[in-house]
Amino acid sequence: MPWFQVKLKVESSDWQTSGFVSLLLKQCGAQAVTFMDEADDPIYEPPIKATSLWKDTLVIGLFTDRDSAVAANNVIKNKFKLSYSQLDELPDQDWQQAIKQDFKPLNFANKLLVCPSWEQPTTNSNLITMNFDPGLAFGTGQHPTTAMCLEWLANSDKITQSCVVDYGCGSGILSIASILLGAEQVVAIDIDPQALEATVNNAKSNKIDMHKLHTCLPNETPLVQTDIVVANILANTIIELHDEIDNLIKPSGTVLFTGILTEQIDKVTARYKNKFNFEIAATQNDWVLLVGSKISK
Repeated sequence: MPWFQVKLKVESSDWQTSGFVSLLLKQCGAQAVTFMDEADDPIYEPPIKATSLWKDTLVIGLFTDRDSAVAANNVIKNKFKLSYSQLDELPDQDWQQAIKQDFKPLNFANKLLVCPSWEQPTTNSNLITMNFDPGLAFGTGQHPTTAMCLEWLANSDKITQSCVVDYGCGSGILSIASILLGAEQVVAIDIDPQALEATVNNAKSNKIDMHKLHTCLPNETPLVQTDIVVANILANTIIELHDEIDNLIKPSGTVLFTGILTEQIDKVTARYKNKFNFEIAATQNDWVLLVGSKISK
């Protein structure tokens, strides 16, 4: 079965405009909607609690039939100022099989195996296995920042019986890994309700004891004193969350900061220097994992 792709160039960096276009595409029958930057200019540092898009954003809708794609294209052209719109027929292929080729089991510290559902490990494997399929929220262990966190958690003896806060939980992969590796309690925080939903669903699919997992929006964060805070988010957000993170962490507790580029290390550590001692625990490509120990008073 062929697929039909509607590609629209939105002349606005305003999230609401692109959001409305996305909504219309879905209402017209799009099976998936993707945002892309026409100029390939990545946004690394959106303001906290805001969603930024590029100046020239491509909104792409994928349809199963031509009539729906044509209707969506016409409706949106009449409602919004677009630089261009394009409708393409995509060659038929096994999309599920194509996705499967990109997701293989990942081994962390020879202790934790992150495995898609179609790649089950052998029955004699002694590794802790966590099943994660690409889905609703970002995070399958493929990205360097997630991989570095998983490696540290799998290697650490601090995780046993600990309380962990996962700030910016996304798919919940770090929250669920923490519980599987021995954490007693995990608080998973995200600004996106869909990420919290994905975290709960992924936890259930991994047979997690749901009494050990609490999901919440930032303004619903419980008053806890935690042993470990994991923040796989971007540098400016980590800086802005200084007070919240400091209040959450126990004396002599540990923070894991990633989503940080190498040139941003000094900027982050300068904000936390009076409260934490940091070391560069790992680097991969241009990304870094900072591990900080809280300075006891």
